[in-house]
Amino acid sequence: MRGWGFWLGLGFFALVCLGFMAGGLALWHTMQDQGKLPVESIEVKGEHPHTSAAQIRAALNQKPLGSFFTVDVNQVQQRLEALPWIYQAAVRKAWPRKLQLFLVEQHPVAVWNDKALLNDQGQVFKAAMGEAEQQLVHLYGDDDNAAEVLAGYQGLATLLEGSGYQLAAAWCSDRNSWDLQLKDGLKIVLGREDTLRRVQRFIDSFPFLKGEQRQPAYLDMRYDTGFAVGWQEEEKKEKP
Repeated sequence: MRGWGFWLGLGFFALVCLGFMAGGLALWHTMQDQGKLPVESIEVKGEHPHTSAAQIRAALNQKPLGSFFTVDVNQVQQRLEALPWIYQAAVRKAWPRKLQLFLVEQHPVAVWNDKALLNDQGQVFKAAMGEAEQQLVHLYGDDDNAAEVLAGYQGLATLLEGSGYQLAAAWCSDRNSWDLQLKDGLKIVLGREDTLRRVQRFIDSFPFLKGEQRQPAYLDMRYDTGFAVGWQEEEKKEKP
């Protein structure tokens, strides 16, 4: 038969367990209470010239963040990456009550179909365009093939720029047929086949046209050995 010492020890142990449980419950309530342990400061790192502090604040305030312990960093990340110019965001808690945001903005390389932008990964995104973005090359094509269009344009642009020609726009049809426009307005019709070889033929042949009194409006390179020239005066006469 157990003596009074055993029961006294058991009672003491039960009281200790109850104390731990009560303390844990109180701590849990404190962690859940935004008023007691709120996020007091937010630190933003990374260059974000197209994203204002007001936009970041609005994204964070879409829903209450909760307390420092309960704030969902993944949810905050999703809110930030939903902003038009934010390409990638990372969110981290910093003791005692700080939230650190690391932002990476989109790197636009082209205007896409006159209504969106194309980043350096070939991904289409919609964001407000300033003067600097409007000066980018204008590319046209199917959204599903944006990355392929960008890769094709880069190959053509590299070849042309090596000879001093700069592209202002490029069109790629769903049949992979290419049309180009230089910054001086000259249009080059390449078609679907041997586009790089046709560009090289343009580079080799175009200087011979500079002695002409008339100005070429376009060159059709879709021939095996030569090309056709459309003159500006002729184009004007054809227009109603």
